[in-house]
Amino acid sequence: QSLVAKQLEDSVKHAKMELAMQGIPKEMIAQRDGEFRKELEPQARTQVKMYLILSAIARKENIAADQQMPRNVMELLFKEAAWEITEA
Repeated sequence: QSLVAKQLEDSVKHAKMELAMQGIPKEMIAQRDGEFRKELEPQARTQVKMYLILSAIARKENIAADQQMPRNVMELLFKEAAWEITEA
């Protein structure tokens, strides 16, 4: 299974869970499966591309591949660009 397919499955599952938590009947959610996949596939592709780019930068800069990796890479990039990070 490709990374995009896995990310898409996760995104579809998450969307279905959100609808179920809102009280939408399972039958209605199941009917929209194809619609979810069509809508979420571009987002899944973008997320995988971003992850691969961040991972490549992390390897090159010897940044640990853990849950903090995306943030650590972004901090490095901001530092290199002389931008400041502010906490939200």
